[in-house]
Amino acid sequence: MQAANYHIQEAIRVIQAVEIYNFQQSLNIPEDEPVIYAGDLNADRINRPQHAAEVIDALRAGLPEIVGELAYTYDQVENDVFWAFQTGRLWLDYALFSVEHELPVLSTLEVVRPRASVPVEVCMIAPLPINRAPVYPESPTCRVSKNITDLSDHYAVVGVFDYDQSKIVITTTQPPENEVTEGSDGARLEPKIVILLFTAILTALHFLLK
Repeated sequence: MQAANYHIQEAIRVIQAVEIYNFQQSLNIPEDEPVIYAGDLNADRINRPQHAAEVIDALRAGLPEIVGELAYTYDQVENDVFWAFQTGRLWLDYALFSVEHELPVLSTLEVVRPRASVPVEVCMIAPLPINRAPVYPESPTCRVSKNITDLSDHYAVVGVFDYDQSKIVITTTQPPENEVTEGSDGARLEPKIVILLFTAILTALHFLLK
């Protein structure tokens, strides 16, 4: 969603959240099925908690219990993609559940830090190519390169959503042949598919590795 922290950007993010909610509503997803929102919302729950709450509320969503040791999804202090003079520490990335649909019996959200096992040299500063092709450290146009192990300027978040499997079902639009069962009262039941949800969010890789 919209980046930057000026007042107008915050208002834009809330508007964007409403647009996402309206799109979800247009899909006519039954209320007894789960809906998960996930991604980089650019709404900082650490330093701007009221704004983050406004974005989450606009989605009609709930925030899972925060677990794990890492406290930020955007950490300029520890993430080696950044330079030493950068000190921002924010929580921008989410996996949320709709409060207007089936609610999880348990949900957690954890920050994880994907890293390379050995440092990788990447180009950090170069003129933007006209064709927007990647610029590698050995490219003549690369002005500054750096060895990094973090794979993105954002860490990943893992959302785990546990739903009551006796309730969470999706009915197929057309039951496969010879797979229709009967209920206790003899009524014909369409086959059901139990939803098992495990959401892992890794924000877009901002550096193309050769």
